[in-house]
Amino acid sequence: MKEVLCMEKNQAKDNFNEYIEKRIKQPIIHLRKKRKRLKKVIFVSNASKLILSSCIPVLASMVPEHMYLLTVISIISAIVAVLQGLQTWKNFEEQTLAISKFINELEKEYFLFYVKWEEGTSTKAEVEKFVESVENLYDEQINEMLDSSSN
Repeated sequence: MKEVLCMEKNQAKDNFNEYIEKRIKQPIIHLRKKRKRLKKVIFVSNASKLILSSCIPVLASMVPEHMYLLTVISIISAIVAVLQGLQTWKNFEEQTLAISKFINELEKEYFLFYVKWEEGTSTKAEVEKFVESVENLYDEQINEMLDSSSN
């Protein structure tokens, strides 16, 4: 009887450790990689966009006919292009901040619970509360993604 209870407890612990691995550790690793890649993509795309969008109108103004008019149009289009590039940069930065916030919240929930779990002092209610809070974090993240994509 005691062995059966011990086996059930070990199986529950294994199941919960599997949950932690799949729902916390693997997503955190994936999101960190995604955030790092997103930062690189943001920098490269926005830097090239700013450079190209600023250079093309200036080069277009070097056409000899109506030089003053072309210069004014080129300056205005360069300003608009730079402002658009900066706005895009800001949007991508907001995405990386949202990913960072989600990672931090997951890690916080995990580490708050981890000590009790490893000591074996956690109750079933605490485990359920932990799982519920992790699932709520995922729901919030999905809702934020949907809200930001609809804007």
